[in-house]
Amino acid sequence: DGVFFAGDFTNRGTPTSMRKFFDIVDDSVRDGTVVRPILGNHEFYYNGPATVDNFLTVSGYDSPDAHLELNGCHFILLSAGKGNHGEGYDEAARTWLKEELDKAYSDDRSRPIFVFTHHAVKGTVYGSELWYTNDLDGILEEYEQVVHFSGHSHYPINDPRSIWQGKFTALNLGAKRVSNIGITACVGAVAA
Repeated sequence: DGVFFAGDFTNRGTPTSMRKFFDIVDDSVRDGTVVRPILGNHEFYYNGPATVDNFLTVSGYDSPDAHLELNGCHFILLSAGKGNHGEGYDEAARTWLKEELDKAYSDDRSRPIFVFTHHAVKGTVYGSELWYTNDLDGILEEYEQVVHFSGHSHYPINDPRSIWQGKFTALNLGAKRVSNIGITACVGAVAA
């Protein structure tokens, strides 16, 4: 029902590479499948200040972030920091995430809430001791039903340390080059 990309869906974030990504995805998924990437730090390499606008133009989205519902499950997607070249999450992003988590939690406390960010929370999944954010742990810890997917580290997903269960559940999606056009992807697929 849904395929989500946790950032770094391009190598340098050029508008051409973003368009190629969307063209490949459009040609590869069945009709009706919800597909949504978020911005990682690689998308900011080409022209950091224009990255969000380029992404919105190419994708047709209203926002680089999203809160979607599929089959009664909530999917919250938070792009990497827009004001600081794809690193970290500012106060506005943290406030938005908390508000969206509150909405999902109040809707149905028994279901998991799937959260996608580019950066892992420090000390959770494999690679998060070197490649992480300190910006989100206090928020995610408030919701035990959060299942957090992250990329950024490029560490393998088949390692047992790529899943972590503490105050919430975290999964490392890794990242691998998927074509010779410079697209890298962190992929998480969830069928509700």
